[in-house]
Amino acid sequence: MTSKRQMKLAPFTEDEQALETLKFCDYSIKISKEMAISGTAPRPIRVYTDGIYDLFHPGHARQLMQAKYLFTNVYLIVGVCSDKETKENKGRTVMDENERYEVVRHCRHVDEVVLDAPWTLDDEFLNRHKIDFVAHDDAPYAAGNIVSTSDIVARIVKDYDVYARRNLARGYSAEQLNLNLIDQTKYLVEDELEKVKEKLNGCLEYWKKKSKDFVGNFITYHLETPNPVESKVAEEDTKP
Repeated sequence: MTSKRQMKLAPFTEDEQALETLKFCDYSIKISKEMAISGTAPRPIRVYTDGIYDLFHPGHARQLMQAKYLFTNVYLIVGVCSDKETKENKGRTVMDENERYEVVRHCRHVDEVVLDAPWTLDDEFLNRHKIDFVAHDDAPYAAGNIVSTSDIVARIVKDYDVYARRNLARGYSAEQLNLNLIDQTKYLVEDELEKVKEKLNGCLEYWKKKSKDFVGNFITYHLETPNPVESKVAEEDTKP
């Protein structure tokens, strides 16, 4: 019998679990970098990192993993910027803030999520959340060819026709995909042509298979069935 582990999501800062953790953190004990590196900190080390986390991808996960295991016994707090802050400072996102909050709290490296995180940190914020260290870097936490949000968006833009056709076939309206009538008609025609092509390829494969069966049956029949003329000659030769 397989046991099922209950999945625990990272709490938001206002949740009871996060408030209890904050309450019992003795922030009067200051943790130095040397203590953190040597693993001699007398309490969990509260590390903070933040971001937008739009179209959550392996690069985001790696960043959070690195922050979580920066030291031994880290309690990782992750701030997620709101739609308003992001739009004012960087631009629009694909996912809205609630979707981004949820996807981050599902990451196993995260211990707590700060909603509507500030774009710029100050001492008041750090003290309120009892933060010991901030892990922040504008450069991506890459290893090999880790994808970025910009990479994903570039793929969608590059293959826009493919995605538009696929989503029209799934039932999305032209308005939802921001398509004009000409583009909508073009994609629908291309989709129908693709279906016809697939059917023709299926028919060709079917007849190829059948033709092999016909040829095989023909050869088998003539190899196993005696020739009437040869059989007659054989009978005449065996007569006394």
